[in-house]
Formats: sequence, C-alpha cells, structure tokens
Amino acid sequence: MFSLPDLPDFHALHPLVIHFPIALLLVAPVFIVLAALWFRHQTAFAISALLLMLMGTAGAWISAATGNAAEGVVTKTDEIRPVLEQHQRLGLMTRNLFTLLTLIYGVALAAPALFKWSVPNKLSLAWQAAFLAAYLAAALILANAGHLGGRLVHEFEVLALFL
Repeated sequence: MFSLPDLPDFHALHPLVIHFPIALLLVAPVFIVLAALWFRHQTAFAISALLLMLMGTAGAWISAATGNAAEGVVTKTDEIRPVLEQHQRLGLMTRNLFTLLTLIYGVALAAPALFKWSVPNKLSLAWQAAFLAAYLAAALILANAGHLGGRLVHEFEVLALFL
C-alpha cells in the first residue's frame, strides 16, 4: 500500500523553505522596473511585484522560524559559530527589511487609489527609482545571508547535522 513519508522535523525544513523567498524577492524588482517602463500595464506589473513581495516576505518569516529551530540543533564549534551568528543576524535583518519594503510598496500602490491622487509620471519614476535603490540594498543583505548559509552547508557540512 502506498503511504506518504513522514514530514521532517520543523528544524529540518529550513533548507527546503529558504529558497522560495530568495527567488520571489529577487524577481519582484523586475516587475517594478516593468511597471516603471511600461505605463500601459503599470498597474498589473506593480500589483504582480507586490504579490511576489508579499509571498517572498511571508516565506522569509517562515524561513527565519525554521532557521531559528535549526540553529538549536547545530553543534556550534568555534569555527562555525561566527558564520552561523552572522547568517542568523543577516537573515533576521533581511526578513525585517523586506517586511518594511513590502509595507511601503503596498501603501504607495494603494494610497493614490484610496485618496484619488493623481501622481505625475516624473514623480512616479523618481519614487520607483528610490524604492529600487533601497530594494537593492536589502537584496544585497539577502544575498550575503544566502552566501553564509551556503558556507554553512558546503564548507562546514552543517546540513548533515540536522537532517
């Protein structure tokens, strides 16, 4: 008879769930750029970007929770500890920054419609450029957190410790 395998422990889900928010959050700015350049479909691209950011940010919260659980079962040697602590610090910073950026972008999309404001194209472009600059900074922190996670797995073989 066919049966599904047991779900892994919560801490072991981190390697599985972390890749989705990374991909979603790094693809979202493509849609912001498309919204800025393609006025005819600006709303559709902007809403698509917001949806990607919402899903990516939700995934970042789940990833942080599973990462915290995984950290509890890792044997912390003197060699691993600083990399693990920096990975955790950057992961939490990433989660918090993308939460803030997603809220800002959502409010910026909703406010003109709610308050019936007409935003001139030049102001819209300037706002989107400034937002993308902040987003790039957060994406670099995300990339560094991911790099440290990769070091933990491939250099220190931490993954084997909590599977």
